Amino acid sequence: MYVTPGCYPLDKIAKSVSNQTQYRIVFWNATLGCATGTKRVTLGPGTYSDNPGTVNSIEVYKI
Repeated sequence: MYVTPGCYPLDKIAKSVSNQTQYRIVFWNATLGCATGTKRVTLGPGTYSDNPGTVNSIEVYKI
């Protein structure tokens, strides 16, 4: 998947996440659309989290 800065809902609920991009990504358990609700974890490029809680959207930032 090609990712650019913005906000994206996920097709499936994720419980293990990895950032394989050049951007900073914030993972959310969204309640009212993308990037609302509970912020779960922020990952820099090339990092991962094996237990961020349930996430269903991402917010992508240029570094």
